[in-house]
Amino acid sequence: MIKLILAIPADLAGDLWWTYPLALVSVIVICGVLLALLKRVKPEKEANKLVKKAIRYLKRAVKGKVRTGFNILTAKNLIKSATYYYSGLVKDKEIYRFRAKIEVLDEVIAEMGSFGEVDENGNGPNLEKKLPDIVNKLSAIVD
Repeated sequence: MIKLILAIPADLAGDLWWTYPLALVSVIVICGVLLALLKRVKPEKEANKLVKKAIRYLKRAVKGKVRTGFNILTAKNLIKSATYYYSGLVKDKEIYRFRAKIEVLDEVIAEMGSFGEVDENGNGPNLEKKLPDIVNKLSAIVD
């Protein structure tokens, strides 16, 4: 295609003068579209998006009883993914302001790990009391 574009002579006949500029503009437009499609994902933005999704799933778990376990597991996986993105930012770009966010996320994951445990009275976890605290912690770190 490049050879075809470069092979077009500059002095074309009077009615074909527009083909060369049209070909160059089309190549520029195609390159712009490809760059827009292959745009790099910003880790900070992606991590914030994952934390917001986790908050939504935890709020669903508090309200409903039908898929509570599924919502909690999904939120836990989203939080782990957000931790991965934040730790990549700290490691790659040495941005240390994300360490507090990583610590909060690790703490939340540890709290969510104790949801399956039963206390000495044989009672399961009290999700109505624990989940709003976790949601508040997550809401505090989202930008």
